This record gives sequence, structure tokens and C-alpha cells, in this order.
Amino acid sequence: MMKKVLLILCILLVGFSSLTFASPWPSLAQKINEAELPQGMPETINLLDTTQLYPKPDSTIVSWDSLSPQKVEVVQTQFGDRDYANPSGFTWIQIRTTWLGNRWIKLKNTQIGVIRPFRADLNLASDTPLYDRPSIEAANGGGLSSQTVHTKAEFVSPSGFYAIQIESSWLGDQWLIYPQIKNGLSGTKTLADAISPDYGDLMKIDHIHITKLGERTFVQGQLILEKDAWLVGRINHGLNDYIVSGKLSFWNEAGEVIAQTPYAVHTQAGQQMTAPLFLPVDKDVSSAVAATLQDTFPFYFGLPIPPLLNLTDSEGKVLLGILRKQKTEEYTVARAWISGMLPGSRDYRLTLTFYDDDNRKLGLAHVHQRLNHTLTPDQTNLEGGGENYLIDIVGSGDWTNYHLVKIDVDQVSAE
Repeated sequence: MMKKVLLILCILLVGFSSLTFASPWPSLAQKINEAELPQGMPETINLLDTTQLYPKPDSTIVSWDSLSPQKVEVVQTQFGDRDYANPSGFTWIQIRTTWLGNRWIKLKNTQIGVIRPFRADLNLASDTPLYDRPSIEAANGGGLSSQTVHTKAEFVSPSGFYAIQIESSWLGDQWLIYPQIKNGLSGTKTLADAISPDYGDLMKIDHIHITKLGERTFVQGQLILEKDAWLVGRINHGLNDYIVSGKLSFWNEAGEVIAQTPYAVHTQAGQQMTAPLFLPVDKDVSSAVAATLQDTFPFYFGLPIPPLLNLTDSEGKVLLGILRKQKTEEYTVARAWISGMLPGSRDYRLTLTFYDDDNRKLGLAHVHQRLNHTLTPDQTNLEGGGENYLIDIVGSGDWTNYHLVKIDVDQVSAE
């Protein structure tokens, strides 16, 4: 009898040893072979709709299975840092499953994001359409008139797409996209219109208010894109549907960007557009004195000319070349080339003072930039400087028609 029991146990052990179980926890070998997540990519994302699973990033092959809407863990993206936050694109993402191991999914970049709790009372300023989920394609034909709504959650995407879930007693939970919120929130700061050096008033966010909802900070404003903005970039977009996007950058007096909030709004090319914005700000912007638009679409497609570094300080420590300039209320925004003349990688702090042709002071700007100067002569630029960097400059006053610039190097870090 004992021999039979031992024989059965041996058979069972051999049988179990040939089985493979999909563990919910990654093995050490898996961890070693997995790439790091791109900067800014959430470690977990919420699937908003039924999503197909693939053994590799190739949509021409047959999907193995699908997942219903749920939270999933991100392992890696197909091309690392490239383009996952571009609101007009798609990204292949490898996720971890408990029964099939790591599998790939393909998502619109505006659908890459997280749903997180958000409790507040918001006053809708106008008729507002409703959506079944945080997606432009999920409009359900319902709507709300001006009223106070109670929020439940928010969908935040690195692409700049943002939606708010509200509680409804007669329709169930619904989503709001680009809602217009009444003033009356706890305002902490107002800023001048945000523009870019490329488009000026043709593309801007006006009526900027930084507001508080409990412990949370939001920026409220209105995105305006004039019809002629589609012609500035020298690209014919036709009448296709596009996503107007960019980053709303907040600047302090030292000329530093202290926070950036992406935005993404659907529209049709060639048309004028006005859209309300209500976006979360996850950093402290209490020291902000101005805001600008960066990394915008439509984007400016300039002529392929080499940098012209025609300005320098009295000691020849830095080279500067100012390109396009635009004025917004009491500030001027410019795009410029900059290059360091000192060897090594260093932090430069500059003060730029602008004068007219009668030597009257027009305005002031501060620049804080890390610059790298290569040590090999064959790698220097035409003026003898190091690497060329394209930067934005924000300064007080109207110096769009300056005659002279005085550059003071206030500080340079050790190599």
C-alpha cells in the first residue's frame, strides 16, 4: 500500500513540474529584460474601452485576447521616450497580465492616462455636452445647462487631454470634456495672455486664472486659434481634423520655467477656434510672473538657416542670437539661439537689457540656461562657441523693436 502511495505522489510531482503558471508578480529575469519607462509615463494606466492584446507590437497579426476597462501596469513602450505624449499619435504599450504574461496594446495617445479621485463642486457657465467615457468619440447626445455639478474623478493624460467625471442622479456617472467653468473659484493669481514667439495673438490662451479647489491647483483660461494661424507654419493642413496642442509654461522672475501644463483640444484645420480650458497644475506656481505657449501644434516650420549668434557680453563668455519676438501686455516673448564660450558644461545666468536708438531702456529679461562647450576645435560652431541651444526668453517691457542689447553674465557655475 505504501509503495502505491509513493508511486502516485511521484507521478503527481512529475506532472506538476511540467505545468507553467502565469504569475501576477514579475520574475527577476523579466525585470532585467524590461526597459525603463519613458519620463512622464504613468506606471499604471486606465483602459477606457475594450482593448485588444497582442504578443508583439504588430496590429496586422491576430489579437490573442482582450481586456475590459480596468487599471493595468505598464512595462514599457515600443520606442521609449519618443512621441507617447504627442496627442495626435498612437503608442504601442507593453502591459503586465496575470494569465498571459506581458502583452502589447495599441492606444491613442489621448487615451493614455490615469483616472484619479477628484471631489469638488463646479459651476458650469454654459450648456455642456456629456460623454460616456473620457473620449471625444463617446459623446452620448446628453447635456447639462448652467448649474453646479459634483465631481467624482478626473482623467489626466500626458498628452494634455483632460476630462472630469461628475455624479448624476438621473443619467449615472458622466464625463465632461472642455467644460466652461464660471468664475467665482478661489482665485490666487491672474497672468497676461500666454503666446508663443512664432504666432503672437494668432494663437494664445487668454483670461488666465490660477485657482484653488481645496488643496488642488488649476489653471483656467480660453484657448484661441485664429484662422490665419494655420498659414503661418508654411504647411497646408487641408480641412482635416487635428488636435491643437502645446504646453502652457509658467515663468518666474529669474527667467526659469517652474511648471508646464500640457493641453490638447480637437478641432478642424483651417478654422478659427475658441475653447475653454480648465487644467490641473501639479506644481507650485505661486512665483509665476508670466506664461507662454511652447511645443505648439500647429507648429512653426522656419527656414533651414544656420544660427546667427551676433550678440555677446563684454567678456565674450556667451553668444546670443534673437530670432522672433512678440509682445503680450507688459511682457515680450522671444525665441533665440544661445551658445557658451567657456569650456565644459556650465550653468549660465544672464541679464539682458534692451534699449531703443535713443539709448532709452525698453525692458529687461533674465536667462538661466545650462550650456555645453565641447573641447575639440572641430566640434565648435562657426563663432567658436559650444553647442547651439534654441531657447525662449521672457522679459518685462516692449522690446520688440529694440536697437541695442546689453548682456551681463551674472553667474557661471564651475565646470
